[in-house]
Amino acid sequence: MEMNKEIKKISLIIPTYNGRQGVNDLTHHLADTLNQKEWEYELIFIDDHSTDGTVDYLNSIKEEFPIKTFTKIGEKGKAFSFLEGFQQAQGDVIAMIDADLQYPPDVIPTMIKGLDKFDIVVANRRYQNHPLFRKILSNCFKFFFGKALFQSGLKVFKKQVLHNLELNSASGGLDYGFLFKAKRMHWKIGILDVVIQERRSGINIANSLLTGVELVLGAIKLRLQYLIKDVFKFLDHPHHSERYPIHFNNPLDFLFIPEIFSIKKHLYLETISLLVFVSLLAISLVWMFKIVFSAPILIIVSGMISLFYLGLMIFKLIVVFQSLKKPLISFTKEEISAIKDEDLPIYTLLIPLCKEAEVIPQIIKAMTAIDYPHDKLDVIITLEEYDHETIEAIKRQSPPPILQDINSS
Repeated sequence: MEMNKEIKKISLIIPTYNGRQGVNDLTHHLADTLNQKEWEYELIFIDDHSTDGTVDYLNSIKEEFPIKTFTKIGEKGKAFSFLEGFQQAQGDVIAMIDADLQYPPDVIPTMIKGLDKFDIVVANRRYQNHPLFRKILSNCFKFFFGKALFQSGLKVFKKQVLHNLELNSASGGLDYGFLFKAKRMHWKIGILDVVIQERRSGINIANSLLTGVELVLGAIKLRLQYLIKDVFKFLDHPHHSERYPIHFNNPLDFLFIPEIFSIKKHLYLETISLLVFVSLLAISLVWMFKIVFSAPILIIVSGMISLFYLGLMIFKLIVVFQSLKKPLISFTKEEISAIKDEDLPIYTLLIPLCKEAEVIPQIIKAMTAIDYPHDKLDVIITLEEYDHETIEAIKRQSPPPILQDINSS
């Protein structure tokens, strides 16, 4: 299997709690799989204060395997273990894997190969001899929240995916929150079907049901949290390239311009203030109509919504009719040809892109087709340093001299 030569090191993050026998088997399985490949790798165990000697055992085999052990500093729970593990990872690629050997380690090279096309590859559970209620829970979650089971115990992804995801363990659990936010930032997610085995520690039906309910409620909360921003895109402030990094120690890896951030923040607060004002005004109008006309609130609200859509339709019709008329400002060809090139101002077009390689040909075609002196036209495309796909797309197109790209660093 030909591997991506850009990958130098793999960091596998493994949370543990009282799983001495499990980590023994997992470590040997991972070594047997990864020692056959050309990458360097590290096994990062984040232990949640085990009492069965898990850490002592891992420390005893450090000379045999590339193991790093860390005792949890933050709150209890697997999600916090992964968050602390992300900070310790030094690889180009990060793998999240449970220590219970439900997921076969030998699929990891295949998942890493999938990073040639995707930014994240998720192991999608296929059950073998699993209880019916577990299948029902998983299928229900996939039906409502996505094709792949986001609560997957095995994920492989490029490290740059973590840039500014603002991860936490609260909304929807780390697994669902991680993939949900990554998808919103346009990272490509691939799926690999994997047959999983029974947990070595057995199944607690009550705990499984409780965990399932918590995941569903958390996922719904996360969806509602971003619902307004998904509908009103201008409220998603600021662009992720302008946010301070989360869970990273080196802020120099990110583009952050305080002046732009301050302006956007000011505009954002003004927009929010306007929305609050409009909301309060709408509520006041509803109660005023209720008092004046003594009509049920539901009828009043329905009427206001109907009036809103009627006004919107009228506005669109006005715009259409205006567009059919002659332009308000027009110039003859003689007037345009009389303008000397040296009298024209210099224009700089700034085009920020993030993982939008498919639009590069259209941008270059549009910029070269502009009927304007090229010595007075400067087109700058700003890119994220980790956006290799868009950078390569620009190189393949051989852009004209008027176009230059700047990688943020």
